[in-house]
Amino acid sequence: MTLLYGADSPVVPASGVAELAAAQPDARLVAVPDAGHMVFWDNPAAALGLLRTTLTGLLRG
Repeated sequence: MTLLYGADSPVVPASGVAELAAAQPDARLVAVPDAGHMVFWDNPAAALGLLRTTLTGLLRG
């Protein structure tokens, strides 16, 4: 499981990320810098780059 989340998100705060990490230790948690909850609107270039990196890793995995 991979979660791309906005580093500045009020909906997915650091405490929520920590809770998910504890509940799903194998999850890959990827913070998108300079993005709130609307990740692909707030920082589309970074979000797309991180999504591509994630998907490429899955395809090679």
